[in-house]
Amino acid sequence: MVAGCAPVNRALELARGEWLAYLDDDDVLSEDHLENLLRFARQSGAEFVYGAGDFQRSPTEWLRIGKLPPTPGNVMHSSVLYRSYLRFLRYDVEAWRESVGADAHLWGRMAALGVRFAFFDRVVCSAPLRPGENLAGQRAAERRAAEARESSARPPARPAD
Repeated sequence: MVAGCAPVNRALELARGEWLAYLDDDDVLSEDHLENLLRFARQSGAEFVYGAGDFQRSPTEWLRIGKLPPTPGNVMHSSVLYRSYLRFLRYDVEAWRESVGADAHLWGRMAALGVRFAFFDRVVCSAPLRPGENLAGQRAAERRAAEARESSARPPARPAD
């Protein structure tokens, strides 16, 4: 995620309240998502909490994402709740230069500053396939790349006589 940096950074400027949560456009929150994460944050004393999420990779395959430590691949963006005083830390549009999404890049910077993290070991969100999709995530990206390589390797079609 880098394309959404400007809008989410603007949202951080406008946000009010003590806590910040994020909802990706293709994710679904559990009914008790905020309630559970906020209760857990207060109980644990953490400044940044995240729960597990279910990620649908194909029509028949779901992955559970969420574990310690909060490194790329271990956190779903919509499973996060953190203290609003951390909003001075913005999503970095240049994160791709470090081969990481802007969200994971932000969390890594938070960890480097000593922000207290805690993992809530319960599913709080899901990422189902979008309508018309039959594959998502890394496997989908790999398939698109292979299809692009294959189509560029084919000789151009010759016009019919």
